[in-house]
Amino acid sequence: MPAAVPIVANLAGGMISANAQRQAASRAADAQMAAAEMQAASDAEARREARFRPVGTTNRFGTSSFQFDGDGRLKGGGYTLSPELLAQQSRLMGMAPGLLDQFEQARSATAPMGQAAQGMMSLGNRYLATDPREQAQKYMEDMQLALSAPRAREYAKVRENLNATGRVGLAVGGDAGMLAANPEMAAYYNSIAQQDRDLASQAVKGGMEFANFGSGLVGSGGQMLTGMYGVQNAAYSPYATAMGGAGTLEEMGRSSFDAGMSMGKSSQTAYNPSTAMSTGMARAGAIMSNVKPMDWGGMLQGAASAYGQYQRPVQQQPSYGTPGMDSHFFGSGTGGD
Repeated sequence: MPAAVPIVANLAGGMISANAQRQAASRAADAQMAAAEMQAASDAEARREARFRPVGTTNRFGTSSFQFDGDGRLKGGGYTLSPELLAQQSRLMGMAPGLLDQFEQARSATAPMGQAAQGMMSLGNRYLATDPREQAQKYMEDMQLALSAPRAREYAKVRENLNATGRVGLAVGGDAGMLAANPEMAAYYNSIAQQDRDLASQAVKGGMEFANFGSGLVGSGGQMLTGMYGVQNAAYSPYATAMGGAGTLEEMGRSSFDAGMSMGKSSQTAYNPSTAMSTGMARAGAIMSNVKPMDWGGMLQGAASAYGQYQRPVQQQPSYGTPGMDSHFFGSGTGGD
């Protein structure tokens, strides 16, 4: 029995020591946790103080205002034009519908110009589609066809005059190998040849003029379209002026809003929320890394070791007592009590 006393004492001592370590670790953990919470709260407060807070302002052109929620976060903002600017803007906006109608009416009025321009350009393209040489040949053929009847009448008059004067068979010339001819008939054919040469020259010029005429038609059509668009742009200009003036007044009133935003930025503390948040989290993490959990494994391992020693049989010691007595820790021998 006395041999068990040290084992039990060791077990109890291990339990007491483990409990003391647990309590010390718990107190240290509480202290470290409190420090981490204070650090996180400090960073959160710094973030709140550095929050963007624009300021409502009023100037000659308008007044701005901003709305915040219960936590101080910006949730809305706007501005109002001054009464004078608002009245002027209302007048311009009131004129705008009528001026837009004027533009629409101008489009309807100039529609025939667009149609005429299309027709002129289409006709001009047909002129330009013909080769100038082909056109010259066509001119020549057309003119000869037109002159065929007058030439036939002139030929009949010459023959009639020759018959009347008895000179139908008269021929002169023929010397030195030259052909003899009737003077009046020769004059007739020579005039036709000269007329054909003049027509050929005119045909070449006519072909060129034909192409130039087609090009002129196309150009005139383009100029007519330009004129049509010019009329429409002129009709649109008053509407654009009214809308532009209304927009200018709006920008003037917005200056109060921009001023409030600028004041909010200038009053912001030199604090970067994202950087501060990451820094605060790093500090809290560093503090928490020092919080060491209680060594339950070590404590249980010590208790198990002590209990194992308690369960182990005591080594038999030499007996110096009365002969016949058993010296085991438990039980009795065959002799004695």
